[in-house]
Amino acid sequence: MKTNVFLILCIAIASPYAIADQNTKQPKQADLIKYRQSAMMFMRWNISKLKNQLVTNPESYNKEDVIKASAAIAAIANSDLNKLFPASSQTGTGWKKTRVKATYFTQTDKVNKHTFALIKESNQLLEAANGGDMTAIRYQFDRVFKSCKSCHKAYRLKN
Repeated sequence: MKTNVFLILCIAIASPYAIADQNTKQPKQADLIKYRQSAMMFMRWNISKLKNQLVTNPESYNKEDVIKASAAIAAIANSDLNKLFPASSQTGTGWKKTRVKATYFTQTDKVNKHTFALIKESNQLLEAANGGDMTAIRYQFDRVFKSCKSCHKAYRLKN
């Protein structure tokens, strides 16, 4: 059952890409903002699950759950998130008003470095989770968290 829910969520996140590619029609600006906000919320949910099992409540560690959360994070990181940030979506509202800084759209090389770091660290987190070594998983979880925080500090407006 959990696997089916995970697959459905992956399909839901990937669907906008498939639809846009098939129809060569780009989703509306508000939809793109919703998609990226949804992807970030889904990633945050999985990061909080990992934080609970690895940091806050380590006695609750469940290897299968850690692998699933790590796989979800890696899937999102590898899903071409940058395509959800066209320059036309610098302002607007998805589920809520976008908080992306204007510099995100002018510092492509720096943004790409953040993106590649997230992909690398997320993939290594999944690898560590599959290995089951708590020390390695915690270390890599911290690397993913720092990668997210670094990008948000550079390109996300505060509330």
